[in-house]
Amino acid sequence: MPARNAEEVRLGRKGIPFKTLECLSLESGILVSELASIVEKSLNAHWLAEKRLADWGETSPLRHSRIFEKAVRLFNGDVVEAVSWLQPPRRALANHTPLAYSATEPGAREVENLMGQVEHGVFP
Repeated sequence: MPARNAEEVRLGRKGIPFKTLECLSLESGILVSELASIVEKSLNAHWLAEKRLADWGETSPLRHSRIFEKAVRLFNGDVVEAVSWLQPPRRALANHTPLAYSATEPGAREVENLMGQVEHGVFP
């Protein structure tokens, strides 16, 4: 998927339009305000930790979109099932929701690992 990765890099550098949050909200059923809150918390946490915005990496809406797409695939295209899996706190994620845990790239990787376990029948 090099073309998709190139597009993600371009979007990450250029910034994500608000329309992207709206589209993700429409697809997932998750309120724009909830998605925006997760993005804001992610940015604030990064600014506090790093005291700068440079090298922030992939933007949170793009990361959440990637996690959402993987969850939908995990549940064979069932958006309702994917959203119902992404929203409740998970013990394996220190009792955070997968969406909230995905606010950082390391957290998103943990969510992806958890989805891989679920896909293979391992329920931590």
